[in-house]
Amino acid sequence: MNTSIQADRLELRCVRVLLLLSLLMLVVLPFLVKVPPLLDYPNHLSRLWLIAGGVRLAPVSSMYQLNWSGASTNIGIDLLARAFGGVLGIGLLGPLLLGASLVLPPLGAIALNRTAFGGPHWWQWSCPGLVEGEWLSFKADMGGWLAAGFAPPRRRPADSLGEAPALPVRGAPRGRT
Repeated sequence: MNTSIQADRLELRCVRVLLLLSLLMLVVLPFLVKVPPLLDYPNHLSRLWLIAGGVRLAPVSSMYQLNWSGASTNIGIDLLARAFGGVLGIGLLGPLLLGASLVLPPLGAIALNRTAFGGPHWWQWSCPGLVEGEWLSFKADMGGWLAAGFAPPRRRPADSLGEAPALPVRGAPRGRT
């Protein structure tokens, strides 16, 4: 086998291992502390607790009620709390959703890179380091949409000018602009 091909495969394996370790670290971090040092986390955690069923408990039930009439954007974690909060409990659900909000944006960036450039690159292992810790619900929703919106790269020949094919973004026009 060609030495260059072996080196490329080794590099690809190293990238995958480093990426997996980086993402695993981000998922584990929320479980290591009671309240992570994120400015909006206590607000989200209390709201998720209410949505997960805490709103039905006395004396909270006399002070709060769920009103979804004004909810329209960045409600992904709220819907997950409503669906799974009673089963998982807020002690597990809070760190899981925080882990998702930390992992999904880098996964979206990696999916975008794979779609745009046709495969993995060595710098992707550092994508989890791009995470900022604010705006929990926005980051979880944005990361989920990014990760879901970009399909794996398709093998297509470049056009006659040697340009890369257009990104297959859902809802966007295809081809050259």
